[in-house]
Amino acid sequence: MRITTIKKYQIGDTVPDHKNIKLNVLLPGQKSEIKLIGNGKVLETSNGIDAEFIVNKKGVYRVEVFNEDRAWIYSNHIRVEV
Repeated sequence: MRITTIKKYQIGDTVPDHKNIKLNVLLPGQKSEIKLIGNGKVLETSNGIDAEFIVNKKGVYRVEVFNEDRAWIYSNHIRVEV
């Protein structure tokens, strides 16, 4: 998972701004269910090999990926602050 505003951020980073941040997810070739988790709650779900989520609020975000109803990937978080 990578965040893009004007800069690029990696998992574990803190993003100092919280307006229209894009969270991009790219999986290694297998279509799967991608869930955006924000502050411990499922915010959005996408199916495919990639996903883009827009974040406008401060919080802690990560993704969970499920393939054939099995947990496959649990990312570390990215923190978005004011």
